[in-house]
Amino acid sequence: MQKRFILAIIIFIVVLSMMLSACARTTTTMSPTTAAPTTAAPTTVAPTTTQDKWWDTFGEPQYGGDITIRTMFVAGNFDPYNPIAGGMLSMYETLFSPDWITDRSTSGFFKTWYIPTEYRSGLLVKDWEMTDSSTITIYLQEGIHWQNKTPVNGREFTAADVQNHYDRIMGVGDYSEPSGYYTSEIATIDSVTATDKYTIVFKFKNPGLSNFVLISEPDSFNFIESPEADKLEPGGLKDWENAVGTSPWVLTDYVASTSMEYSKNSNYWGYDERYPQNKLPYMDTFKLLVIPDTQTGLAALRTSKIDFMDGISLTDAKNLATSNPQLVQVQAPAIGSSVLLRCDSVPFKDIKVRKALQMSLDLKTIATGYYKGIVDGTPAGLISPELQGYAFAYTDWPQDLKDEYTYNPTKAKELLAEAGYPDGFKTDIVTSTTSDLQLLQVIKSYFSDIGVDMDIQTMDIATWYSFVPAGKHDQMSFAEATGFTFAPDFDLAQRYTKNSNNYTFNSDPAYDAIVDKFNSATTATEAAQLAQQADRYCIEQHWTVNTFPLVNYIVLQPGIEGYSGEPLGWGQTQMLAKIWRTQSTK
Repeated sequence: MQKRFILAIIIFIVVLSMMLSACARTTTTMSPTTAAPTTAAPTTVAPTTTQDKWWDTFGEPQYGGDITIRTMFVAGNFDPYNPIAGGMLSMYETLFSPDWITDRSTSGFFKTWYIPTEYRSGLLVKDWEMTDSSTITIYLQEGIHWQNKTPVNGREFTAADVQNHYDRIMGVGDYSEPSGYYTSEIATIDSVTATDKYTIVFKFKNPGLSNFVLISEPDSFNFIESPEADKLEPGGLKDWENAVGTSPWVLTDYVASTSMEYSKNSNYWGYDERYPQNKLPYMDTFKLLVIPDTQTGLAALRTSKIDFMDGISLTDAKNLATSNPQLVQVQAPAIGSSVLLRCDSVPFKDIKVRKALQMSLDLKTIATGYYKGIVDGTPAGLISPELQGYAFAYTDWPQDLKDEYTYNPTKAKELLAEAGYPDGFKTDIVTSTTSDLQLLQVIKSYFSDIGVDMDIQTMDIATWYSFVPAGKHDQMSFAEATGFTFAPDFDLAQRYTKNSNNYTFNSDPAYDAIVDKFNSATTATEAAQLAQQADRYCIEQHWTVNTFPLVNYIVLQPGIEGYSGEPLGWGQTQMLAKIWRTQSTK
């Protein structure tokens, strides 16, 4: 799926037996009241009698308080029909959510942008089943209500609301224009029908369990908006004041390009799965504050003007540990940099040239020197090793393949000579100013050692994104492409011939065939095996010169509890409803 600014996340395959037997959890619901939201002092919730749970280390939840999160930007509109930053629109809910019961220490997936379906459960959904190979029947939780806000005023949420959302996205029923933003998603759905007040039947054009993936991903495509809000004059859901959902958070303030503020939905229907007697959310408010500049954001973190910041580099994290040791740091997997070769152009059509460039890099020295040993320099392919079972693990690589990713400038020169470049060659690379330009200089030096003279051309990120996908460059580009942490279908699509994000411009029917089989897989086991096969094929073909997966840091103020290192964006709405403060630093 191509609707991500790296914000919207794609998801994978569900096991049929899980859908038939495990299904979704049942969440106790509560009829809404008409009480206005209140701001209470932090109050300790009565202790639960459950013992020996992994979340016991958090202590007892408390109500009250607020949190401010640094963000790069805030949503420019509030309508799921249009392109939006999914993690920004926390007034909406989706049918499914990450499973908050899963022990985070047993699964590294919760720190990536991909949660396998076995770690997902129903949110608005009570139960679901595969009626047949191309039909999924969904049963809603009963007693869910919209937020007590015009124009829905707290009415009950029903299956008709779900059908209206998908009809609107697809441009059917009462709607004539489909959303141009969700072309690939729309193409797979035949119809969505509310058969009674709490039942929805999804019919798909092709059989396969991947259909479940589409409707279970907690992303903007599945955000459910109210039919009434869309029809409000003058601007409908272009106006933030009209944005109303079913979530724990009511959007109460918005300043364009500056901030968004959410307040507690006192009528929220949901409870905390870990502490089932506790109504959500715990905090009174949370705020997204736009701070584009990293150093300005770090200064705000040091002075407690913000409580939460992600995407912090190793260097900045070490500096924070020295200047502000009280701050809590959480390590998170990150995508490593790659040189993306124009495989449809000379000299990169020759795999010997591609292998030579890879063997010119001393990954271990780069890891211990440039990255100060925080990573070990183990190479990876397209899929992050954090996605265990889907990535082709380095421990399984045959020795000859490991040798092709091992520093060997002598062999690299021999390969160049065999390819007809005994003295090397001149080339160029385009990169954005947001890339790691110092690392690129290190790579340039290694290339130079085998006779490859690389000229670096920089441009702003917006220009890069119009320049490279259009193939306006003739040699190489530089981007984060080693060990994607997104859903495997998204990752594998990056080298698919017809994909617009195939920045290496490779055209390989054998690889495309593997991806096609992956997309039509009928079991999770089959899909995982095909993902590994595709990842291995990419590694063997050397369409990119890879470094290795990285880490960055999420840093938060002390006294924020219930948090387990989840990235902002995917499942953010529920995550923020389930954390609490034991102290304030403001």
